[in-house]
Amino acid sequence: PSLQSAVSAPPSLESTIAPVNADPLDPLRSTPEAEKEEEEEGGEEGMAKKEEEEGKERERGRGANEEQDAATRRYLDSKALQDEIEKDTKRTWPDLHFFSEKHDFKGLEAEHYDGGSGLPGEHQMAITRVLFTFAKLNPGIRYVQGMNELLAPIYYVFKQDTTQAFSLEAEADSFWCFSSLMESVRDVYDSVQDDTEQGIHGALERMREYLRVADLEVWQHLEKQGLTPTLYALRWVTLILCQEFGLPDVLRIWDSILSKQMQVRLRFLLHLCCAMVINIRDEILRQDFAENLTRLQRYPRDIDVEDIIYSAERLQEVTQPLWKKGKTAAVAAW
Repeated sequence: PSLQSAVSAPPSLESTIAPVNADPLDPLRSTPEAEKEEEEEGGEEGMAKKEEEEGKERERGRGANEEQDAATRRYLDSKALQDEIEKDTKRTWPDLHFFSEKHDFKGLEAEHYDGGSGLPGEHQMAITRVLFTFAKLNPGIRYVQGMNELLAPIYYVFKQDTTQAFSLEAEADSFWCFSSLMESVRDVYDSVQDDTEQGIHGALERMREYLRVADLEVWQHLEKQGLTPTLYALRWVTLILCQEFGLPDVLRIWDSILSKQMQVRLRFLLHLCCAMVINIRDEILRQDFAENLTRLQRYPRDIDVEDIIYSAERLQEVTQPLWKKGKTAAVAAW
């Protein structure tokens, strides 16, 4: 280094003047103690922020776990619902090969189902999908055992359409028609309303009243035996007579029911049930409780359904004053 750089320069005037904050009592003066306090304060803030971040992370983890648990519950609920429906659809109209056959798709159907190799029980699978979708879209009712019996005739009719393009849409068409049908009788399937006038027990009580007006002798005989509609007509109403007759007769009966306006379909169904009882009145009047219960629970299939439909139409005229004048709140409701 040069001699000039080795010689120290004289102190400047500014360096000889004490700074304004040189007073030892000045609070702004930086001291080791103050620095330590600042570090401690900064450490506390840092710890607080760290704990806050950790808390947020735990909340996010808890939320993720809750979402995962909810998703798992939804999956298990859906799986249980599907298994329940599939178990019933396997028993749908077992005497008809249509609902259990291995279906070989051809032509347009083959293209629609990607290859056309056919699926065992394809019609059962279609019924399962329709009922599953309906249950998910109607959580108040969901799926009730027996709905498969109601859907089967609707799906059968659409699937038997001679126009193949229409037949391919049988599943979608069945869903909308089934939804419309359930709209007519949804209160009967709503367990919350079972014991109300609009529920299933209210419907059976109205049938009991209709029978009293239509055939007092038969009504008195059954009442004396303690044989109320609850013991034999519960299945008739909830399944709209699907299990009482063969499929051709069921389709004929349903034609008559569905031809009515929506608000009177259930009432006409109750008239049909009364007509079924009156149609075998001679047997009922000479038989005891056990024989009548068996006969009504296993209704004879050799009965001409045209006679039952005709009797039901006449019953409408007989019972009209009863429900039109509103003798009871239940009758007035329908």
